[in-house]
Amino acid sequence: MGQKKNGGETQIQNLIRDPYNIILLALFIFSLIIRLRYAFLPTVWVDEGRYSLIGRALLHHPLSYETNVHGVVKSYPPLYPFLLFLAQLILGEGDFATRVVNPILGAFLVLAVYYFGKELFNRRVGLIAAALMAVAPYSMFFSDRRLLEIPHVLFFTLGIAFFYSGWEKKKPRNLYLSAIFLALGVLVKQPGYIAVAVIGMWLLLFYRISWIKDRKIWKAALIFVLVLAPWSIRSLKVCGKLSCEASYAVFWFEHKGGGLDVVQDPLYYIKLLPWILNKWVFVFSFFIGAVLLVSDKNKRKEFTLLALWFIAILFVFSITPVKVPRYIISIIVPGILLTAYGVERVTFTIFKDRTMQGIICVLLTGFLMYSSYSQGVLMIKAHANDFSKLIDAGKYFENIPPNEVVVTATPEIIGFYGNDQKALYYPREKEKFAEYLYEKNVRYVVLDAYERTQPSWTWNFVPKQPYLKPVKAYYQGRKIAVIIYKVNRTALRQYLGVH
Repeated sequence: MGQKKNGGETQIQNLIRDPYNIILLALFIFSLIIRLRYAFLPTVWVDEGRYSLIGRALLHHPLSYETNVHGVVKSYPPLYPFLLFLAQLILGEGDFATRVVNPILGAFLVLAVYYFGKELFNRRVGLIAAALMAVAPYSMFFSDRRLLEIPHVLFFTLGIAFFYSGWEKKKPRNLYLSAIFLALGVLVKQPGYIAVAVIGMWLLLFYRISWIKDRKIWKAALIFVLVLAPWSIRSLKVCGKLSCEASYAVFWFEHKGGGLDVVQDPLYYIKLLPWILNKWVFVFSFFIGAVLLVSDKNKRKEFTLLALWFIAILFVFSITPVKVPRYIISIIVPGILLTAYGVERVTFTIFKDRTMQGIICVLLTGFLMYSSYSQGVLMIKAHANDFSKLIDAGKYFENIPPNEVVVTATPEIIGFYGNDQKALYYPREKEKFAEYLYEKNVRYVVLDAYERTQPSWTWNFVPKQPYLKPVKAYYQGRKIAVIIYKVNRTALRQYLGVH
C-alpha cells in the first residue's frame, strides 16, 4: 500500500513539475477567465433562446423532449439542451446556469487542441496551438453564446484526434473513445457526421480497404451505433426516421430562391477565412504552416488529415444556398494546428540557440495571440446588446400562467425567460391578424425592433389595433425596443363581429 501511495505521489509530482503541464494549466485557466468575463452580457440571440428554452423545459419533464413553444421537438439534437438542463440542476433554473456551459466547454476545447497537436506533431506544437485556441476570435465569441458551435467543435476535434491516436499509435482504447466522441458530436449537431466522413476518406487514401478487416474498427463502429441507439429509437417513434434532425438538415441543401441568409457566391466562405481565423493566423496557416508541412514527406498523413477536414467542411457548406459564417467554425482547428506547426518549424529551423528559439517562439505566438484576442473582444462588444430588452420582456411573463398565449416574433426568447411561456409566431398576413389572435386565444402581443425575420407590417399595423392595450415598454438608446400589449377579448370580438 505504501509503495502504491508513493508511486502515485511521484506521478502527481512529475505532472506538476512538468513545465508543459504547468503552461497548459495556465492556458486553460486563462481561457476560462476571459470567456467568463463576457459570458453575462445582456445579450441573447433567437437560437440561444431556443436551446435554453428546451433545456429549461427539461427541468419540468426530463424524459419528454418538448416545450410550450415547439411542442414535441423534432428538428434539434438533444445533447446541448441536456447539458443546459444539467447545469440548471446544479446551479439553479434560469439564465445564469445556461450561460456558464459554453465558456467551460470552450476552455476544454483548448485542451483538446493541445492533445491533437501533441499527437500529430509534438508537445511544443500542441502548446502553441492551445495558446492560439485560447484566444481564437470565433472560439471566444461563440463560447459566450448559448449555441451549438463550441460543443460541436469540441466533439468534432476529440473524435478525429482520438481516432488518429488510436489508429496510428495502436491504442485501441483511444479508438473506442473516438467512437463515443463522434457519436456525441452527432448528438450536438448534424455536421458531426462530417467527422466520420473525414476519417473514412483518410483511411481509404492511406490504407485502401485493408482497415475493413480490422476488428477494432468494427468494435468502434458498434460503440458509435450503441451511443446513438436511444436517440434513434426515440426518433423512430416521433417522426418515423432514425434521425429527425438529420432529415430536417437536408432542408438547407434543398432551400431555393431568396432569403436573408441565402448566398449564391460559392466562394463566400473562402473570402471570409481571414476573418474567421484572424488575418495573421490565416497567413501563417496557409502560407507558412501548410507549405512547410507539405514539404515534409514524413508528415503526409498528418497534412492530409487536416486538409480533408478543411476541404470537407468548406465543400459541404459552400454547396448549400443558406450560408452563415458560424456554420464552418470547426475549420479553426486545422487552421490553428497548421499555424502552430509553422511557428514551431520556422523558429526551430532558423535559430539554433535554444534561448533564442524560446524567445522568438514566444514572441511570434504572443503577437498572434494579441491580434486574435483583440479581434475576439471586438466581435463580442459589437454584439453586447443584441436583443437585450427581450430578456426583460421575457421576464415580464415569468409569473403569468404558461397557458396564457403570447404572440411574438421571438417566441424562443420570450418562452425561455418567461419560464417556458406558451408563445407563437406572428401570422404572415396582417389581414388574418385579428382572427389569428381570436382563434389561438392569445392574451398578449409582443412587438420588438430586433428580429429581422418578422413580417414587415408589424410596427406600422399592430399599435393601431383597437383591441390591443400597451402595458409595458422597454427602451434602448432612447428608442422603444419592445412593447408588450394585452389583448382586450371583448374589443377583439366586437372588431371581428363575433357574439
